[in-house]
Amino acid sequence: MVWQNKMAKKYDVIIVGGGPAGIFAALELSQVADLNVLLIEMLQAMDKLAPGVASRHTLLYGVEVKFYSWRPQLSPSLETEVSNLFAVGDGAGVSRGLIQAAASGVVAARKILSRSGHYGYNKKSR
Repeated sequence: MVWQNKMAKKYDVIIVGGGPAGIFAALELSQVADLNVLLIEMLQAMDKLAPGVASRHTLLYGVEVKFYSWRPQLSPSLETEVSNLFAVGDGAGVSRGLIQAAASGVVAARKILSRSGHYGYNKKSR
């Protein structure tokens, strides 16, 4: 029930994945701007696709769900061909390792901030 109630609210940014990329993207967005950010953890999202996977008996780490062979077409700010959809972190096959994943989340967050016109970010850069 809590899950459904949260999704009924309006969010400026929705981040799927609570790994380093997702956490650092959410942190960057929340420190710079007054945005409503929703961070959805992987197991909760996967439970919608495969009900029952998010239980106290599930032992599944993000390191086991990677798409390293996926080579998405990305802009320098890690935006996909779908406008305002960014792919960041190890799970998306964009980075390999904690530091690179965290940095990719910050790169995407800064592009989001620049588009929303927040101070210190060039709105025109891509």
